[in-house]
Amino acid sequence: APINPPVSFEEGSEALAKIVNVWTVLDRPAMITDEAKKEQYRKLNLTCLSVNDLQGGQNGAIYPSVRDDIAFLQFSSGSTGDPKGIIISHGNIVANIMQISIGAALTPEDVCCGWLPHTHDMGLIGQHMCMLYSGILQIKMHPFVFIRRPFIFVDKMTRHKATIICT
Repeated sequence: APINPPVSFEEGSEALAKIVNVWTVLDRPAMITDEAKKEQYRKLNLTCLSVNDLQGGQNGAIYPSVRDDIAFLQFSSGSTGDPKGIIISHGNIVANIMQISIGAALTPEDVCCGWLPHTHDMGLIGQHMCMLYSGILQIKMHPFVFIRRPFIFVDKMTRHKATIICT
């Protein structure tokens, strides 16, 4: 389940509590993060691997997924604050990507500029996977950079002649 990393690992952090709640709902699986946050998660007794840990071994096998297989769980706290996981199948994702691509008339000549995080469904599916499916050049900006300096985003859109803007 993709989820935003917390900005703060301090006690009382709402974002950190959300991660721990989701981790608990999922029955405490190993989390995958970047090397910089790995030790911070481990201090909280969360099982954690870094991307670097996964890159050193043998090549894995490609899993031949089918339409109804679970691709990931999408979590929303809803109005209660308790995490709720919704199953997103490979079929759901493919249908969504195809309809967005057809509806928006995406072509490989387009250029997409966006700042949406891949831990959000619009960032992962709408901004990234649709563009990948359509062979579109993607210009991405970290959300924190966008929040601090939004005119950099305007400059990137202009410089790269973006035809699709994801915000």
